[in-house]
Amino acid sequence: MPQTRRSNAVKYKIIKASSDHELEEEVRKHLMEGWRPLGGVSIVQAEMAFSKVLKFYQAVEKETREDRRRLLEMEDDERDKAELERRLR
Repeated sequence: MPQTRRSNAVKYKIIKASSDHELEEEVRKHLMEGWRPLGGVSIVQAEMAFSKVLKFYQAVEKETREDRRRLLEMEDDERDKAELERRLR
């Protein structure tokens, strides 16, 4: 089950799978929902009782409408600040 975290600009999620095929399917589903990969795939080898198990992880991010609006407002504020500084010179 993917874990989701929020940052100021985007939603952030880590997809976890037990096989590379399973990870491919999960990432493909997320891509169709507007998520985009963030970095590469991580593979971890874990010791389980008498065997070794591989776990596959992929971070993804997604910008929401609200996040995009906030980002645009921040950019507008930066432009206003730069314009004011230019005029004061």
